[in-house]
Order: sequence, then C-alpha cells, then structure tokens
Amino acid sequence: MKPYIYKFGTKNFKYIYDINTNRVFQVSDIVYKLIDYYSEYNFNEAIRKCPQYTREQLLDGWKEIDHAITKNGLFSTHYPSQMIYLNNFKDMTHQQLILNITERCNLRCSYCIYSGKYKGKRVHSERDMDFETAKVVLDKFLRNAADEVVISFYGGEPLLNFELIKRIVKYVEGSYKKNISWNMTTNGTLLTLPICDFLYKKNFSFAVSLDGPQTIHDRYRKLSNGEGSYDTIVANLRYLQWLDEDFYRKNISFSIVNAPPVNLTLINDFFTYESLVNKNKKFFSYMRSKGVDGFDFNSTTEDYDDWNNCTSEFFKRFPKDAINNNVQNSLIENMHRNDFLRFYNRAKTPLEDAIYPNGCCLPGFRRLFVSIDHKLYVCEKMDHCYEIGTVEDWIDTSRIEKLFDEYIAASLDCFNCWACRICSNCFNTFLVNGRIDKNIHETQCETTRSSLTQMLVNYYSILEENLSAFDYMKDMEPI
Repeated sequence: MKPYIYKFGTKNFKYIYDINTNRVFQVSDIVYKLIDYYSEYNFNEAIRKCPQYTREQLLDGWKEIDHAITKNGLFSTHYPSQMIYLNNFKDMTHQQLILNITERCNLRCSYCIYSGKYKGKRVHSERDMDFETAKVVLDKFLRNAADEVVISFYGGEPLLNFELIKRIVKYVEGSYKKNISWNMTTNGTLLTLPICDFLYKKNFSFAVSLDGPQTIHDRYRKLSNGEGSYDTIVANLRYLQWLDEDFYRKNISFSIVNAPPVNLTLINDFFTYESLVNKNKKFFSYMRSKGVDGFDFNSTTEDYDDWNNCTSEFFKRFPKDAINNNVQNSLIENMHRNDFLRFYNRAKTPLEDAIYPNGCCLPGFRRLFVSIDHKLYVCEKMDHCYEIGTVEDWIDTSRIEKLFDEYIAASLDCFNCWACRICSNCFNTFLVNGRIDKNIHETQCETTRSSLTQMLVNYYSILEENLSAFDYMKDMEPI
C-alpha cells in the first residue's frame, strides 16, 4: 500500500501532510517525487520513474524517506478501517439547549430557510411555545446538565415571545444553581429600550442578523410590509452601544448571510470601517442553495461571474493580511477562521484504526433543539428531520444510533480520504429532503477536499513569511 499522505505545494516549497501523525513536513523536490514510488517499487525501478534526477540525488532522497519511515515512524501505510461513535449515553451530560420559542417573525427575508422556498422545511406560523412546555424541558435538561451550560432562544424572531424569555430566566435562576450562559439569534428590529435593559442586566449574548451596508442588507432582509429593516436595526444597536460599550463589544455579534449578487468589497469595508460593527465578532455564512424551490434571486450569469471573480480576488488578500498580522476579527478572517483554527488546534496524535465522524456532535448532549410541537432534534439546522425524541419521553438513544449508522453508511470513502482528520462535515452537510444522501455526500466531499487543499496552501504560504501569524488563535474556539 501507498503511504497514507497528501502532497501539496506553495509557490516556494513542497509539503507532505502525513495523516497518521497529523503533521505536515516541508520536503525537497526529490522526496516529494519519490514518495509516490517508495512502497511500490525498488530503488532501481524508481530511478526509471524519475529520469530528471541523478542516481546520487535519488539515492539521497530514497535514504531520507527510509529514515523517516524506519526511524521516525512517518509516512505509514496504515489506513483506518472503521468509523465509531460514542454510545455510552448514561455518562453524558447536556451542554446546550436551544428552545424554538416561536415560529412568528416580523421579517420576510427572501432567503430565509422558513420562507416556503425550501423543500421539507417548515414555514412561518403564529405558533408560540408555552411556559409549561418550556418548564418540563428545562427540568429534564438541567437535572442532567454540566455545571456550565448554554440556553439559547430561537425563532422565528424570539423577541416576539419576550414574555416567555423573561419567565424562563426567572424560573431557572430561582430553581437551579448552574452557571447559565443565555443567548439568542435575533433580527435586531425589536430591541426596544426595556428589552435591551433586560438583556443587559442578564448578560445575554446575541447574534444580530446584519448583511452589510443598507443597500445590501435591505435587498433581502425586509419587514413584513416590504420595507427594509436596516434603519431600525442600526437605531437599536446605537442604544445598546450607548448603554455599555464593553457589553456591546463582548456580547453582541453579527450574523452575515452572503446571498448573490453581492459585492464582498462593500461588505468588507462596512464591517472594517463602520464603528458600530468593526470591533464585534462576526459570523459569515452563505445562503443555503440546496433544496431551493425555483428561486433565483433575480441573478444573471454576469452577476454570478462577478461574484466568483470578487470572491477569488478577495480571498487572495488573506495571506498578505495574515502575514502582516492584520486579520484579527476582520471579515476575511471570519471567512477563513474555522478551517484554519481547526487545523491549528488539531491533535497531533497517532491515527487509530477507528475514526470518529469528523464534524459531528453528539446529538442530544452537545446540543439539543426543542421544537414547538414537542419534538427533539439534533440542532436548529436539522429541525425538520431525524427526530431524536419528544418532550414527554425525552431522548431516544436508539434514534441517535440510527442517525449515526446512516451517516457512517454514506461515509465509507472516509477510510481512504486524506482529509479524514481535518474534515468538519456534519450530518447537516449531507441532507437532501430531510435524509442523508450518499450522492450529495460524494459531491460535497470533493468540494471539501478542494477547500482544504487551498487552506493548506494558504496556511503554509503564510507561515513561510511569518511563523507567528496564527499565534492569536491559541485560545480560540471554532464558531
């Protein structure tokens, strides 16, 4: 068998990523070439494969590879043969609860997952969660929760059910001695003075949906009457900023959805130079395109060409900015952060025979999503499929096992994939009409490998110029 490795190069050097040790090594051109033949050919046959080098050069390279394998344990031919998951559920404690407290929303965003344009997804309704349901969930969750937990509110627009939020906070604070972190995702239009004061006093963290300057934001994020939401959001944010600058910077982040056609330069300039947003955390995502039913956002071929060209040029700026330590909390850093951060913090331990499904959490424990109709799901992104229990009967671990089994059955190629230790694809990545789809799995994996290759090239191009460029990531967690 061939060594379990992946080769890539920057403009200046050649590298080998050794999957078994999860380490990357800079190598000579000769070693980079010879490693392909080392395990399958003897030295004399390898000479015929590499006529551009002298015998002496090839012998030196051959010895270097031999020493790396026999003395340092590198470039092993060991491949994983199975995928396993944690199933000792009795020892698990809950970490994050996500309550879908309302399906109402005062916005009608064109790209919203609940807009009715996505197959299999629910649509906006007038339904709210009641306190009795929330109380049952909170009791079951908190009795088997870690000492530090996160309780999140989700919608719709969760602030439309603000009275329930207040009752839940009061109940938990009076009944449980846990270190609770409160958070929510909000469109920002209902951040009135009384609500802001409450969120401030309870130290809430919340992500506000803001896509960029007004011309970009208001294109898709409209109120139910068709008017743009930008002015209302900005006015509310300015009050929060005035209320407490430190709280505003630490507790408020921005969720940016990129829906074409869009100008990344305008978005970047807004989040770089606008004082209202430039020092806050930012979460950058792309409009979900899978499962959209006949909605083209009025985009032309030229729009998408412009988008692709803009994206390409924008990404090229990142290595230069990183080399100069000029990327922290920038929009472009946010677009790259998770892949770079996961790679920076990867465990440099020997590859076992069994691997865990990379990117997948432990459903029901790492995160637990509760819908208004009393059903339990993995998370808010999978709120329409793979139900794992009910409020009344609580978590059904057999359903979690079935979900993993379906994921693993569609993931057999992972055993031979060079990216198996740094891939972050999760259950949600491979969903089509609410089920894990093997064909989408294969297509998505090609995209993932291409993206990770570019990440490796960028990562080591940056390190060649500045060895400390990623030191700021030491204590960071992926978003």
